[in-house]
Amino acid sequence: LYNDTIYLSHLNQNTLCRIVQPNLAGAACGFQVGAVNLAAGTSSMYNLGSDIVYALPPDTAKQRALDTLICTSNEEGAFEKPLILKASTGYYAYEWNDTTTDPEKVISKPGTYWVLCKDLCHSRIDTFHVKQVNVFFSLGNDTTLCDQAYFVLRVPIPDAEYIWSDGSTDSTLTVRESGEYFVNVRMDGCRASDTITVYAKSFIQNLGNDTTFCKSDPLQKTLWANVPSGAKVLWNTGSEEESITVQDSGSYWVKVWEYSCLGTDTIRVDKEICTCSFEMPNAFTPNGDGLNDFFLPVIETGCPTQNYMFSVYNRYGERIFANVDPTLGWDGYYKGQPADAGSYYYEIKFDGGTYKKLYYQKGDLLLVR
Repeated sequence: LYNDTIYLSHLNQNTLCRIVQPNLAGAACGFQVGAVNLAAGTSSMYNLGSDIVYALPPDTAKQRALDTLICTSNEEGAFEKPLILKASTGYYAYEWNDTTTDPEKVISKPGTYWVLCKDLCHSRIDTFHVKQVNVFFSLGNDTTLCDQAYFVLRVPIPDAEYIWSDGSTDSTLTVRESGEYFVNVRMDGCRASDTITVYAKSFIQNLGNDTTFCKSDPLQKTLWANVPSGAKVLWNTGSEEESITVQDSGSYWVKVWEYSCLGTDTIRVDKEICTCSFEMPNAFTPNGDGLNDFFLPVIETGCPTQNYMFSVYNRYGERIFANVDPTLGWDGYYKGQPADAGSYYYEIKFDGGTYKKLYYQKGDLLLVR
């Protein structure tokens, strides 16, 4: 450089080339070939002693493609394999931006890299712009909908292009049915895809309403669980089958589950006295010995009664005892005095059992003293 003018050696010639406007780009710099003559027999090849760096076409020129895009699709964001940058061939010395001197450089992360290539006459610099786009994402593991109305699949890559299996282009897809769903994602020339299978299953259990059986009838009821494919089942009886047979009264529950999905239900099974067993004795001995001291009907224990009426008459047809409580009987007294031994007449009427069956009976009884 001399007086803001750059002089360059002219290969194998006795002249110098000149750049008169080095601060201007392109042809405006005023490049002149053979602008200065040297003394006869003088060559400019070694006289100046300075490396001359030649301007090269941009990286995007057809003959060079040094800008590189690396697409990665892993959670760590690392290159799936190392990238090898190669300097131009035909030079005797190389120097990279990190001072390494091999003609090739192995890199594992994005960035800008340059290499200075030298031969005896001139040098050149190549620059490598390495850009990384990570399109890693996951729709998650195959999943089960537990009695849900919908499930939302999401792609956590902003500013990308999405195409779902149904043709939609949003970053989310609402799933309401069983099926296989996939999405293709594209961003800056990089592509990725993922597929997920969704199983929509119902875990709702319905063993039915609490139920009652007549005590006199054999109890045999089958309870069924709703068990989707792949689910597990457990009854309070310890059974792991889809159904159990109930032969006794009590509470029964079932639990059906798969991963985080769970369904339960409970049913109460009871026995009731639908109709009462009922008998009347034909005599009693009200002598205070604690045995047969009262005359009363023998009604099945626990049998519900309504509209109960029990009467005792003497041989003249006079009612000498009446009661509406089935647990109380005639003690053999009439008007505070012991009744005479002998025959009497009774009449009993009531609605018995859960069926409210009408029971009516009359007959003779013997009072023994």
